[in-house]
Amino acid sequence: MILADLHLPDISGEDVLREVRADPALSDTPVTKPLDVQELLAKVDAWCNASGPA
Repeated sequence: MILADLHLPDISGEDVLREVRADPALSDTPVTKPLDVQELLAKVDAWCNASGPA
C-alpha cells in the first residue's frame, strides 16, 4: 500500500499516482491519500484482510 500526500514539494500526488499505475510491478498496489484517521485505518484493515495471510 502507498499512502500519498497530494502536496509534495517536487511532484504532485496525481503525478505520483500516474507513475505508480504505469508501472506494471506497482499497478495493483492500493494507493490512498491521508483522510480521516478512522477512515484510513479502516482502509488499511480492509486491504490487509483482502490480501490474506502474509
